[in-house]
Amino acid sequence: MATVDCEKRLTVAKYIFDQMIDTTKHEDEKCARILSSIAFMTLANTTLFAVLQSNRKVFLVKGLDLIPVVFLTYVILVAIGTFQMLDALGPRFKTPEPWKSGTPASLFFFMKVAAEPTQQWLEYIRGQPEELMRKATDDLMFESHLVAEKIREKVLLIDRAKKTFIAATFLLIVLATLAILSYAI
Repeated sequence: MATVDCEKRLTVAKYIFDQMIDTTKHEDEKCARILSSIAFMTLANTTLFAVLQSNRKVFLVKGLDLIPVVFLTYVILVAIGTFQMLDALGPRFKTPEPWKSGTPASLFFFMKVAAEPTQQWLEYIRGQPEELMRKATDDLMFESHLVAEKIREKVLLIDRAKKTFIAATFLLIVLATLAILSYAI
C-alpha cells in the first residue's frame, strides 16, 4: 500500500513539475513573439525615418529637429526593451542557501547531480525503490517551487520590457504622424 501511495505522489509531483516547465516555455515563446513584432515595427520605423530624411522637412522644437530625436529615442527604447527581454529569457539558477538536506542533494537539478560522485550516485539510484520514489517526489516538489519563483521573476521582467516597447510604439506613432504632416505641409 505504501508503494502505491508513493507512486501516486510521484505522479502528481511529475505533473506539477511538468506544468511549471510548460509555463516557463510559454513565457519564452511569448518573448519570441514580442521580439518578432518589435523587429517588424523597427523596420517600419526605420523606413519612415528614411522617408522623412529624404523629404527634408524639419520639425523644430526648442531648436531640436524632432524627427531624428524621436527616431533615436525609439531606437534607445527598443534596445532597452530588448535587453530587458533577454534578461527575462536568461538562465536563473538561484538556489537557496543552504540547499535542502539529503544525499544526493537532488535527483533532478543538474548542478547538484553533477556534484555527486558517480559511484555514490549509482548506489543511491540502485537503493530502495520506495525511498527513491519519496526522494524523487520531494525533489520534484522542491524544484517545482524553484521554477515557479523563476517564472514569477521572468513575468515581471517581461512586463517591464513590454512597457518599454509600448513607449517605443508611441514614438513610432509620432514618427508616422510627422511623416503624414511632412507631405501635408
